[in-house]
Amino acid sequence: MCWGDVKLKKTSTGVEFLEYGERQTKTRLGDDTNDVRPIAPKMFSLPNSDRCPVLTYKVFAEKRPTQMNFDEAPFYLAVNNIKTDSLDKKPWFKQSPVGVNKLNSIMKVMSEKAELNKPRLKNHSGRKTMMQTLVNEEIPPTDIIQLSGHRNLQSVNNYATVSEKQQMKMSRALSAFTTGIVSKKRCPKRGKFVWKLK
Repeated sequence: MCWGDVKLKKTSTGVEFLEYGERQTKTRLGDDTNDVRPIAPKMFSLPNSDRCPVLTYKVFAEKRPTQMNFDEAPFYLAVNNIKTDSLDKKPWFKQSPVGVNKLNSIMKVMSEKAELNKPRLKNHSGRKTMMQTLVNEEIPPTDIIQLSGHRNLQSVNNYATVSEKQQMKMSRALSAFTTGIVSKKRCPKRGKFVWKLK
């Protein structure tokens, strides 16, 4: 991922957002117009929130070395280990990309800070968590695939597992379907209690 893949923009009403411009990938080569997402994924600002993606992006942009702010520069940069008294004087990041192994190792810390409670979260697990969260919030699969970049609805089903909330909803729907009342009665032949539907 490159620095130029994410752009800071504003809506017509002045709301700031980040827009991801996808480059060619192994499944999206760019030569077929069907390979282009119908909408570019966006993250909107969250005013007065310490989890605002726009604010985080702005701080990241400010603390990057100015030489690494061109479109083809790597998005994720290695951390520049500096002393606290030098934080205002030196860039927080080096002029080199962060390594793949390092990026994977910080996923655990990121998931803890985001309170995801996923102890073995990896890069692709983050994608699965995003998909599952959207499914659990009952976002239509047609909307999810536009954000995730999947080509068909079956892809959403491959990521989805039934949440406890959904199981409870299904259980209540099925319980409401039965019109009978369940009771416990003693069976005269066996002398034991049995459950019966009236």
